[in-house]
Amino acid sequence: AVYGAKIKGSAYPLYVFGSIGTGNLLSALIVIVITAALLAVTYYIIEKSFIGIATASEKRSKTVYKEKREKSKSADAALVAKEIRRFVANPNYILNCGFGSILLPIAAVFLLVKHGFVGDLSANIFGDDSLTAAFTGFLVCLLTTMNDMSAPSVSLEGKNIWLMQALPITPWQVLRAKLRFHFLLTAVPAVICAVCAAVSGELSVLSTLLVIAMALVFIALFDCLGLAVNLKNPNLTWTNEITPIKQSASVMVCLFGGWIYSAALMALGFGLGKTFGSDVFLAAATVLTAAIAFVIYSWLKKKGTRIFAEL
Repeated sequence: AVYGAKIKGSAYPLYVFGSIGTGNLLSALIVIVITAALLAVTYYIIEKSFIGIATASEKRSKTVYKEKREKSKSADAALVAKEIRRFVANPNYILNCGFGSILLPIAAVFLLVKHGFVGDLSANIFGDDSLTAAFTGFLVCLLTTMNDMSAPSVSLEGKNIWLMQALPITPWQVLRAKLRFHFLLTAVPAVICAVCAAVSGELSVLSTLLVIAMALVFIALFDCLGLAVNLKNPNLTWTNEITPIKQSASVMVCLFGGWIYSAALMALGFGLGKTFGSDVFLAAATVLTAAIAFVIYSWLKKKGTRIFAEL
């Protein structure tokens, strides 16, 4: 009722849509009529344009060769660039595995505009603002779980995986490039969001650094975990790239595992943070997360490379 009253004045269409859940038949009728009208317009556009689109012949202009100087790259840089090119060329890959890179900057702007939002939310949940720093760290970590680019990266090689195995590079270079690609595209917006969240929550310099450190090791953990699970359960026989992107165990483990791990840390923070302080708990959580990430990273570097070479 409280939020409904606020929304009714500023965003009435959302209020009408939400009123359906309360059993308001008039609101339901309005939404049905609007949806039916949009359907009719969409159908009309498809009906008028489909034949022309389906029977159109593609006109190709003759490609003119232009000589240009190509900058040389190291093998590692070229491998990372390859991963990034595949990512930006596939909208499904971006939407399903890289939404965090879009969401984090949006959250950063929101937190700057809504100054004090994090502190107020933390106080409402925990009873006071003593755990604002820990809550800020877990909030940023939760947003980073929307990125799981490394999780389907081995499967996306598909039947052409032999090309990577035949190149004069080591398996570890290939796997490391996949880790760096995920980390780079997630860490940069995460740090920006963490800084904005710290400003919004009026955190100290120490707390801000701990929030950033927590976010970075959290990203590293699920970066390594996604790649490790994908190595153990690869799908190299797909016929459509959406299959490894949306229907793979590695993606599910990273997404839901990130939520569960964030929730577990937040629950521990509520119990232990009150006793030892928010900064101490953040530091302990960062060390624990870094230790788990290091174990998985070591496994990838040793056994993971052998698995990749034999795929």
